[in-house]
Amino acid sequence: MNFDLRFNNIKAAVPLQTQDISYLNNALIRPIVAYMNANRPRLPIKCQLKLDLSNFDGSWTIYDSCLVDSLSEEVGKAFAQLVQDERERNRRLKRIGLWSLQSVTKSLISLFEYARGTRSFWHFMGLTGLYDHPIRS
Repeated sequence: MNFDLRFNNIKAAVPLQTQDISYLNNALIRPIVAYMNANRPRLPIKCQLKLDLSNFDGSWTIYDSCLVDSLSEEVGKAFAQLVQDERERNRRLKRIGLWSLQSVTKSLISLFEYARGTRSFWHFMGLTGLYDHPIRS
């Protein structure tokens, strides 16, 4: 089964100390809750669930077939994947921003040196070895 869930306008909170959640799970759930609160207008969750048909034999409700337990586990994994993807996207954007800033800075320094006359036009264009020396006749 493929599930496409859309959470609109949600707000989540985790208590500081609770007996229901272990210390490790409490630490792992905090980034997910922060992501949910930061993206409140809409959270799309896509997950895939595979169950044997034998789970549905004789079951009267979705709780009897273990569908709810499996679905909650997959939705939790999908939330964790969303948080990880967001962190990776932010890291890539920072790298690209730094690279573009370095590139622009190098170009501005090169342009400034060309304007001051310390380097020739061909240095500015990146053709340093071609036209450095005047033609001798």
